[in-house]
Amino acid sequence: MLSTTTRQELYPPLERLCRHLLQDGVLARETAEDLWTDFVLHHAAKVSTPGARAAYLHVLAVRHCRRLKTLHARQVPLEADGVPDRPADAPSAEAQLIAAQRDAKLADCMQQLDPSASRLLRLRYHLGLTQESIGDRLGVSKQYAGRILARAVDSLRTCVEAA
Repeated sequence: MLSTTTRQELYPPLERLCRHLLQDGVLARETAEDLWTDFVLHHAAKVSTPGARAAYLHVLAVRHCRRLKTLHARQVPLEADGVPDRPADAPSAEAQLIAAQRDAKLADCMQQLDPSASRLLRLRYHLGLTQESIGDRLGVSKQYAGRILARAVDSLRTCVEAA
């Protein structure tokens, strides 16, 4: 396990890097906490020297922040008055309302899922982990993780379409 001193040395640069890459203090802080927890639980034992730990965290942060930035860039930006700056090919207000209703239904369906399936979906789609890394993290094969993910996605699809 890492010492408190190690956290005091490694965490502040990690948070600064996330803040620099994401340009959003709250998102950067949450991302840095997630990355730190992931590092301590799953990667720290593999990396023994302090310099290598810092480099390893740096690489993890850059990859993860770039992935998050790409996901956030796909969202519709808001103008200062709160009205979406809608490009010509953006969905209509009716389509946006339908999408919002679908998203609300999806959130309800996620609550109904088994906690382990919900966790796998979060690892795959929120954190962007591969099936192989999910399998490694949970101690199962990537094929098994893939089957559980497929069942969870099917369950969500059925639940959302049922309404």
